[in-house]
Amino acid sequence: MWQINAGRVTVTGGQLVLHIGPLPGHDGVFDYVRLLNDEGQEIRIEAEDAMFTTGDTYAGREGSDGHWWNQAFKPFSGGYGVVAQKNEMVPVLTTTIAAPDGEYTLLIGSFKGDHDNGVFGLGITVLEP
Repeated sequence: MWQINAGRVTVTGGQLVLHIGPLPGHDGVFDYVRLLNDEGQEIRIEAEDAMFTTGDTYAGREGSDGHWWNQAFKPFSGGYGVVAQKNEMVPVLTTTIAAPDGEYTLLIGSFKGDHDNGVFGLGITVLEP
């Protein structure tokens, strides 16, 4: 399993909003987001969970169709991951996470056994209440 450490974020009430998309010419697999505080407490969101992630109607199968592919694969956490293929443009996904006030390390990850992934484009917004 790999993780991208996207750095420190400060939540002062409200929500953290993550926008994620691939860059042309690079495959990408988005499986989960973790917010980890200094005491080791964690908030974890699965990428394919429609309660948290919006922005596309996922394709049910692999193919060049302009959508993220919701891939079922047991080594993923939760058994699914959201895949963008390098030969297509797909919508930017928006993952919204409710989090208590505080400092967090933002981690984005994939699954054990995945081939190398490409570059992601990330944007992070903290929404005040």
